[in-house]
Amino acid sequence: MDPKIKELGELKCLEGKLRIWMLQKVDDAQDALGANLEGMRDLKKFDLRWSDDAYGSLDERVFHQLKPHVNVCCLVIVGYGGSRILTW
Repeated sequence: MDPKIKELGELKCLEGKLRIWMLQKVDDAQDALGANLEGMRDLKKFDLRWSDDAYGSLDERVFHQLKPHVNVCCLVIVGYGGSRILTW
């Protein structure tokens, strides 16, 4: 069974940097919401990566749910195929 992105929500004490690869494999935007990145106040850098050029409308919905905490100092986005960048 593949791990789901929502399992990150159980890791409440993460700090420093978090890199999430293969976001194109997230098949449910609600799973991305369950990751609760906004609640991870001790993370300072997020690196979000999609690894293919195939754009789907799900990319934007997943990206929308990955809103980081306001304490984030650096946000890296690679391979995102959406037509707009959200400002959260």
